[in-house]
Amino acid sequence: MKKRPDIAKILFIITMVLMFLPMLQQFSGLINFKPLKGVTNEVPKPVLSFDNYRSGKFQSQAEKYMSANFGFRQPFIRLYNQYIWTCYHKTNVESLVIGKDNWLYEHYFVDDYEGKRALNYADNQEELKKLLRDNAIRIRKLQEILEQYGKHLFVLVEPGKNRVYPEYLPDSCVKAPDSLVTAAEFYPYLFDSLGINNMNCDKWFLEMKGNVGFDLFPQTGTHWSNIASIYVTDSLIRYMEQLGGINMKNIVLGEQYIEKKAKNSDNDLEQMLNLMFTMHDVPTKFVDFAYDDDTTAVKPRMILIGDSFFWNIANNAHPDKVFENYFYWFYNSTIYFDSSFNNTTQTDIVDQLLNTDYVVLAACTGQLYAMDWGFTNRAILHLCYDQDEIDSVFNKMVEIMLTSPEWRASLQEKADAQGCTIEEKANEDANYLIYNYPERYFTELNDEHPTPRNSILEALSAHDDPVGEVLRTMLNNPKWMEETRQKAKENGQSVSETMLSNAKWVVCQRGMQAIDTTETAGAN
Repeated sequence: MKKRPDIAKILFIITMVLMFLPMLQQFSGLINFKPLKGVTNEVPKPVLSFDNYRSGKFQSQAEKYMSANFGFRQPFIRLYNQYIWTCYHKTNVESLVIGKDNWLYEHYFVDDYEGKRALNYADNQEELKKLLRDNAIRIRKLQEILEQYGKHLFVLVEPGKNRVYPEYLPDSCVKAPDSLVTAAEFYPYLFDSLGINNMNCDKWFLEMKGNVGFDLFPQTGTHWSNIASIYVTDSLIRYMEQLGGINMKNIVLGEQYIEKKAKNSDNDLEQMLNLMFTMHDVPTKFVDFAYDDDTTAVKPRMILIGDSFFWNIANNAHPDKVFENYFYWFYNSTIYFDSSFNNTTQTDIVDQLLNTDYVVLAACTGQLYAMDWGFTNRAILHLCYDQDEIDSVFNKMVEIMLTSPEWRASLQEKADAQGCTIEEKANEDANYLIYNYPERYFTELNDEHPTPRNSILEALSAHDDPVGEVLRTMLNNPKWMEETRQKAKENGQSVSETMLSNAKWVVCQRGMQAIDTTETAGAN
């Protein structure tokens, strides 16, 4: 008689395998899974100690760590996401909105369409208009200051998917009334009326829609499409040529072609869904292109302060073929394509501005409310005042905060809640006030045309000043500037301070040599 299998043993073995296989995967990483897309916060591995164990912190930390790092986490999450997408047409990604025909939108675009986004920045229409007008005036002032030194600033208004393709938004979306002011409608009026250089791609996209033979925004992406980014780059170069009066390399457009699937960033929102399978193959149009071989073309330098739309240009249009260097100040925080600096807080903004040709403030219509992310305030403050003047105002503010009983009590409460010292909190608040409301504390910035009083700029402006002559030579000598930056880092100074002291030293040395020559000639 054939012996029947022991069902209990088989089930026990299967149970043990299912229990320990994820543990084995977690510690050995036998299988490499495709990483999940989206922003993730790394959970540190807990450290076992008597105090942590007794207080219960270790158990809590271990639970969070295991939840974020268990074996087969990626395929399990993708499987669950596929289940809720296929069965219920839903997603757990809070930042995404599913539109008609599976068109995907980021939530902030939908909020802007409904008029809700403005409420994050102002309590009412008049307050919003004032906020936008004040920032536009600062941009105009900064543009005027930079023009004095041969630098060109302009605003790049990037389009919004909600404005270009509102027909695919969910039926539940209710358009904001026409009487409601949005940044996308008010800012272009301010730019034109104040004489601010601007390239309005939002208006351009609305005019082109339906007339170009391709989608300006992809169905499953949030930025302008790959092919649209090439045409934007072409227009961007031509605008910069016109603005600066220079000749740059231009794009030569080739044939358009169709790929069966979206690629690169054209499906970045679909990637955020983290599904097991693609939604469906979306035929996508692309274009061949190359840059001309104009030997007379110049390669300018550029700093772009902007949101994520520039990534399409950086990844698809090869801007390194057009610019000598280009630095991408992502949300005026992280710096990309700069080997010297990783964050804007590490830079001397005066040095950066004097060593570029174009400054671009770029934001899509949904991000225009926070456009430039504090860059203009910081730039205009440091161009018009020396660091010691800024430090003097800062120190007085901190002193007032710490000596005022009411203010000190408020600071202490916030410091306790955030786990920092009251002095650290006072420094943080003073810094916030100075750079968000500079006109309150530096009254000359309220002038219609503020004067750049930074010592470097004053010297550069005086063409009969030998110090200014040396500074101009220094700025046009990349090797000298690199040595100056290294010296500033070693001495713990700003680049501007080091430039000025070096220029004065050179002038002093020239004067000493002139005296020596005169004395020698007299002796002969």
